[in-house]
Amino acid sequence: METRPGFMDWSNKVDRMEAKIKRVADKIERLQSANASLQQENDELRTQLAGQQEKVNVLKDKLNEAQRSLPVPSGEGPERSKKLNKQIDQYIREIDKCIEWLQNA
Repeated sequence: METRPGFMDWSNKVDRMEAKIKRVADKIERLQSANASLQQENDELRTQLAGQQEKVNVLKDKLNEAQRSLPVPSGEGPERSKKLNKQIDQYIREIDKCIEWLQNA
C-alpha cells in the first residue's frame, strides 16, 4: 500500500493537535480542582469572619452598656468630668485594640 506524502504531514499535525488538546484538558482539570479548593477556603474564611464580626458586636454592646452604667457627674466639677472622659477614652482604646486583634486573627 502506497502512502501519499501529504498524508504523513496531516497525520503528524493531527497527532500534535491531539497532544495539545490533552495538555489543555489536563490543565483545565487542575484549575478546576484548585478552584474548588479555593472556594472551600473562601467559605471557611467567610465563616470565621462572621464569627469575628459577632464578637466585635458583642464587645460594642458591652462598651455601650458600660458607658450607660457610668455615673453622670452632677455638679462634681470639671476635674471629675475629665477623669471620667479619660477613663472612657481608655476603654475605647482597649476595645479598638480588641477589634483590631479580632480582625487580624
